[in-house]
Amino acid sequence: MDKSNYLSQHLLAFVCESQARAKHAQQLSIRTGLPITQCAAPDANYLLALTDTRLEIRSTKINLSPLYVDFSDPELIRRCAKRNAKETIARAVGIKGNYKPSVLDATAGLGKDAFVLANLGCNVHCLERSPIIAALLSDGLERLFKQAPSSQPSIKLIEADAIDFLKTHASASDYDVIYLDPMFPEKKKNALPRKGMRIFRELIGCDNDAQDLLQLALMHAKKRVVVKRPRLAEATCARKPDIVYTGKSSRFDVYINK
Repeated sequence: MDKSNYLSQHLLAFVCESQARAKHAQQLSIRTGLPITQCAAPDANYLLALTDTRLEIRSTKINLSPLYVDFSDPELIRRCAKRNAKETIARAVGIKGNYKPSVLDATAGLGKDAFVLANLGCNVHCLERSPIIAALLSDGLERLFKQAPSSQPSIKLIEADAIDFLKTHASASDYDVIYLDPMFPEKKKNALPRKGMRIFRELIGCDNDAQDLLQLALMHAKKRVVVKRPRLAEATCARKPDIVYTGKSSRFDVYINK
């Protein structure tokens, strides 16, 4: 990603609203390629704001609640409470009894699925190539680890492009499972996507290299690749999944490496 063109292309401004976190704001500015402004740029559609408590994205044009990573969300906690591994995603990655596979979440996003898997006992590494989304996820993880440092799930964030990571890191073949949740173009034009997805699509765009990523994942995963898709969506590639786990709104296509 060309960070120098990020602001002009996506109309995203960055502000620091916390004097106590001015140094952190400078680090974020370097990390994301966004200069710190004193207020929202007049033409900015979105505002990346560092407050006293969190990092969030706000819409300046339409009425949307802020987007940020919150691992204390009640629905997320409910999913994590299912330690008997009845969660569909747990079955998809192969959790069974005392077996907890190591997982590479190659398209981490806001980290919800990675957090659930980590709480179910998996050692999870997350890849996120967008510096903006990686900053949000890093902020959420930092707040999570501060709450109870001695009893945290095994989850680690790596800011990297998944294709580059799989091609260049020898450790890419050390994971039992590679998990993919790529973002595809929205096909239904008459319905607005959810808040998070709407902001993702406008700021980050779609994962047009999803098929290439899947092929690489199949080469590196020790045991299986899991692809999350909308329940009625077409498969990511021509190869038929070995197993399909279907939920209420999503399904998990599982490709077994024998």
